[in-house]
Amino acid sequence: MSFLDHIDKKSFENLMNSEGFKKWLYSKRWFGDKSILSNLDFHISIDYFKLITKNILILIIKILKSDYKETYFLPLLYFSELNQNIRKTENYKDEIIDFENNFLNIPISFIENDEKKEINLNIIEAEYCLYFWKYLLFKKDFYGDSNSHLLKFKFFNLKSQNNKKITQILNSLKNKDNYKCFNFKIEQLGGGNTTNLLIKFTFINREEDQKDYHSFVLKSYKKFSEKLEPMTLNILAKNNFLYVPKIYATIKLDNKDLISIIEYIPNKGSIGEIYWNELNHMIKDLFKISNRESINYYQDEKKILNIIKKYCRTSIKISKNIKIFIQNFHRAIINEKNEYYSTKIIEADYYLRNYIHKLILVVLDIEYVIKQDPKELLINTPEINSLLNKIKDNLLKIVSNINNNEIKLQPIHQDLHMEQILYDKTKKNFVFYLIDLEGNPEFSFEEKKNKFPIERDIASFLRSFSYIKFNSFLQFIIKEYFSEKNKKYSIRFLYNFFFNKMKKNGKDNLEKLLLLLNKWENIFINKFLKSLVTNSTLVYIFLIDRILHEILYEIHFRPDNVIIPFLGLKEIVNCLGEKKNLDD
Repeated sequence: MSFLDHIDKKSFENLMNSEGFKKWLYSKRWFGDKSILSNLDFHISIDYFKLITKNILILIIKILKSDYKETYFLPLLYFSELNQNIRKTENYKDEIIDFENNFLNIPISFIENDEKKEINLNIIEAEYCLYFWKYLLFKKDFYGDSNSHLLKFKFFNLKSQNNKKITQILNSLKNKDNYKCFNFKIEQLGGGNTTNLLIKFTFINREEDQKDYHSFVLKSYKKFSEKLEPMTLNILAKNNFLYVPKIYATIKLDNKDLISIIEYIPNKGSIGEIYWNELNHMIKDLFKISNRESINYYQDEKKILNIIKKYCRTSIKISKNIKIFIQNFHRAIINEKNEYYSTKIIEADYYLRNYIHKLILVVLDIEYVIKQDPKELLINTPEINSLLNKIKDNLLKIVSNINNNEIKLQPIHQDLHMEQILYDKTKKNFVFYLIDLEGNPEFSFEEKKNKFPIERDIASFLRSFSYIKFNSFLQFIIKEYFSEKNKKYSIRFLYNFFFNKMKKNGKDNLEKLLLLLNKWENIFINKFLKSLVTNSTLVYIFLIDRILHEILYEIHFRPDNVIIPFLGLKEIVNCLGEKKNLDD
């Protein structure tokens, strides 16, 4: 008997408003805004409450605070015993993804036969459980049977799919008994660093001795709102941009997408892995003990360039193609007949003054957050305060130098970093695919429909080089002077190296490594920007925008990593200080 036989919607809502549940919810990557909700002083109400099996609960929850409201899709799988619903004949890790790090244990009490009973309720987001997906995809008796809310499973036109095997598997979802023909496997994509949960779901044909299998991506949209992605993919398809995944079906509630079944694109990883791997192989090889005497020639720029060409051949090869790929995407996402995907010309002065004002407010938010938690963050320092003041001053200087030129606005990706571009390789060429066309995860649906200069995407992409550079530098410090166990000491060391006048005795290797890393970054940024028509003022503004939001993200989710975007901000301030004219 399920504990829900003894608890109603109101009682479960009370359970969710306990401190333990709020802390668990707050820890989720998709849950925000962290700064507003950090003290857990918010109320959780349930908008939708549906039991689809005795252990699977579909919830739409609303997070409420004065002047704040956000709604989330939260399917839960719960059980009183850890082994419940896990078949002993199957591999545990294939049944539930990373159970230990994702579940919440809550003690609850209820009355049964006039007797008070207590159990430990184990709750996990249902997307991590194979058990959940089997019921959602094949057992469809619970769809469309609610008077107040309508849960629907909608297929797109399967006849238009080129791959007969895909169509055959998708058609099997229309018969709830067809799941008996398959074994299934799930794994999480994106390493847990995605706003929406991404699950790779693999069908394995039992009759073909495990050799016949096909995978899809199940994308669970956590914010309960209208979605931009299906519309964007449709526009790109009409404009013959084929390097994005197809959507095969969606699960909707009140006409809002909860889950999409999307094409899984076989790939070798994101392009960021290419740049990261080649750079760190170069560092490892050049800075090993046997080579330490030979790195003195790093002051010769031509020799440094030859070294980078030697070790980063693939990075160099793909860089030009990536630029063309992004340019093609920016052309393909335009459809002048559709108001959401048309272009717009606007005065630079009006647009940028408003935008920079918003950025200054973000800086003030960062200053406030830093002061609230000085013990956990290693950045409540005079140097950081000075840096934030300088960035505000620079933003105001940019405003004073804005001319009256016009700016072209258009739909863009909004969150274009290297992990959003997957690659595969044929015998001769690299093939790239763009993923996550949902827009900026921090935006509302209305904000996602806004248009931007393409420089916003360009700046987002360029920021990836800085992240790779400084993370590589930090990893070298950890291995050379500290260890993973003493990572906080290495972060403090990194901070002092850039912000304080630390003694450089015995640190020549770091100076030489930094010289190499800066040259590496400049080579690839210049290679990307070469012959690309951009407005440098806009690039700088959107670089600052990106860095400021990265700082807030790292503070809330990865505080040990917040030094990385601060180093990027320091470089931007130095760069702006050297430029008399931003359009140089």
